[in-house]
Amino acid sequence: MKKLMRLKPISIMILCILFFGHNAYTQLDNVETKVEEYLGKEKFELFQTSNPGLIQFLKKKSTHGFLIEDVSETKSNVLPKLGKVLYQEKEISLEAFYEATKSNDFNFLQYSFPDIDNGTFLLSKSENRMITIYSDRIINQLVNKDN
Repeated sequence: MKKLMRLKPISIMILCILFFGHNAYTQLDNVETKVEEYLGKEKFELFQTSNPGLIQFLKKKSTHGFLIEDVSETKSNVLPKLGKVLYQEKEISLEAFYEATKSNDFNFLQYSFPDIDNGTFLLSKSENRMITIYSDRIINQLVNKDN
């Protein structure tokens, strides 16, 4: 019984390491997949060696280029509404964009906002949600901070 008790914490620790290690790898793999999806396989492979800085930037943008948060009703009344949204260079509705943000496979890199560089905007009035979009300058600062 004592041997079993001694093995339990070690087994639990090993399981935790495996789980969290796999989870971190899955998240990293997911980010790479989003960048590859955005660039296309050929360009992604080319830029990994010829322009790794771009790959780093796009990875950071896919995870830190935006923030979606709840907002009070009072604040939602004064926030500007997010303007034109393009998905793969085709205009879509704000509602379609908002619904896409709820998906597990949402890829921010596939969207662009031609009328804005950065800012905080109302995303959903009915659900009091806002989105903050960070500028490329801010994302570059985050990339440089990591290096």
